[in-house]
Amino acid sequence: CIVHGHIIAEVLASEVDDSYVFPIVLEGPGGQSQEIDPKTGKPNGQPGCAYLVWDTGAFELLISGRDAQVLGLPNLGAITVGGVTGSSPAYRSRVTLIGVPGQEPVPVRLENVDCVVDPSAQQSLFGSRYAIMLGLGLIITGTTPAQPGVDATVQGQVKIALYQGEGYVAPKAP
Repeated sequence: CIVHGHIIAEVLASEVDDSYVFPIVLEGPGGQSQEIDPKTGKPNGQPGCAYLVWDTGAFELLISGRDAQVLGLPNLGAITVGGVTGSSPAYRSRVTLIGVPGQEPVPVRLENVDCVVDPSAQQSLFGSRYAIMLGLGLIITGTTPAQPGVDATVQGQVKIALYQGEGYVAPKAP
């Protein structure tokens, strides 16, 4: 396809449990995201990626309580968030998103991005509707089907691109 505008970020996302999850480095006043110890499920103090779920129905960039604590994200005002599982108290904050070197075809560094911190959330997520509300377009390409016997973390992969501009034109059929 041809994009009329320019791509500001691309991430590679993997299919995990019927969701697309992508790695990205998060940064806040307290530092960067950390690797998660697979045995304890807690940050191990080593720099690493956070894994965000690409949520097609969400209106926000939501940061889990665990990620927010590691990053030292400030509380910029209390709010309540709601979704299919109900509502919970949360707060507004800001975070920096940094691409994983060598992972994205287009380098990512988006600073002071508005976000919502939900202390009860187990997983951080990036909402498609959030991107649309910011006036960004989305292109999702390259789906690879899940395969039996393949590790769940690499079942399928897509490229998700965010762009600024008027839109895209699909190539004409031969």
